[in-house]
Amino acid sequence: MMRVTLVKPPEHSTLNFGTFSLAVLAAAVRDIADITLLDATYHDLDTAIKKTLETESHLVGVTTMGTTSLEPAIRFIQALRQCYTHPIVVGGHGAAMTPLPYLKAGADAVVCGEGEITFAEILQRGISENIKGLALLRNGNLVKTPPQPLIEPLDLLREPARDLAGPPPEGVGLVETSRGCPYGCLFCEATRFYYQKWRARSPEVVVSDIQKLVKTGAEVIHIVDDNFTASPKRALRICELLENGLLPLFFFFSGRSDDLLKIPELIPAPVSYTHLRAHETVLD
Repeated sequence: MMRVTLVKPPEHSTLNFGTFSLAVLAAAVRDIADITLLDATYHDLDTAIKKTLETESHLVGVTTMGTTSLEPAIRFIQALRQCYTHPIVVGGHGAAMTPLPYLKAGADAVVCGEGEITFAEILQRGISENIKGLALLRNGNLVKTPPQPLIEPLDLLREPARDLAGPPPEGVGLVETSRGCPYGCLFCEATRFYYQKWRARSPEVVVSDIQKLVKTGAEVIHIVDDNFTASPKRALRICELLENGLLPLFFFFSGRSDDLLKIPELIPAPVSYTHLRAHETVLD
C-alpha cells in the first residue's frame, strides 16, 4: 500500500488548526493508502524536513491555511524538494488562491478546492491533467483542470481521522459542521474556494461528533466553519439537540450578526440550552 505523509509545515500563525484539515482528508483516503499526519507547525525547518523524510513516504501532501502560509510553505517545499524525489502535492485555501508559487517551488500539483475526491484520484491514478481540480506547471506555464464538483451532501464525509492526529491539543476539539458561505464578501477566500455555496452536515451528525469529542477529553469545541450561522434554524436545532447530552465548557465559532438576528431565540439559545459562550466573528 502506498505510504503518504500529510504535513502542516512550520509557520507562525495566530490561526492554527494543526492537522485537523489533514485528518479530514486522511479519512477519505485511508482505505487506499497508509497515512501519516505530521504537525510541524512549531518545528524549525530542518526538523520538519527530517521528520518528513523519516516516514519514508511515496508522496507528501502539504496543507496551507491561507495566503499568509505562502512563504513558510514555499520554504518547506523548496527544502524538501532538494532531498525528496517522490511527488509533492499542495492543498488548502492558500495554495488554491495562488498555486503558481508553490509549483515553481517544486510542488508537482496543487489541489484547488475540496481535496477528498481529487486527492483520492491522485493516489489511484497518479498526477494527471485528466483529474479535475488541479493546478499544474507545464512547460513553465500554469495549467488548471476543470473544477471538481463539490461534495453533496456533506454527511457523505467520513469522520475525521482523529486517531492519526492524537488527542485534542490543550483540550480544544475542532469540528467542521458546514463548508462555504452564501455571501459574497470580496475579502474572503471562502467565496472562491467554495464558489459562494454553503453546504451543511445534518444537526444529528454534528451533535454526535461533538459528544464523541467531549467523551475523549475535549473541554472546548471550536467550530471551524466559514459561517456556522448561515442557517440560523439549523444552528438553533444543534443547540436543542445538545441540551440533554455531554457538553464541553464552551464553544466558539464564526458567524454574521445579520444571521444571528434573523431568529430572535438564536442568541439566547446557547445559554438556555447548552450554557455555552460563543465567540462571534462578524464578516460583514
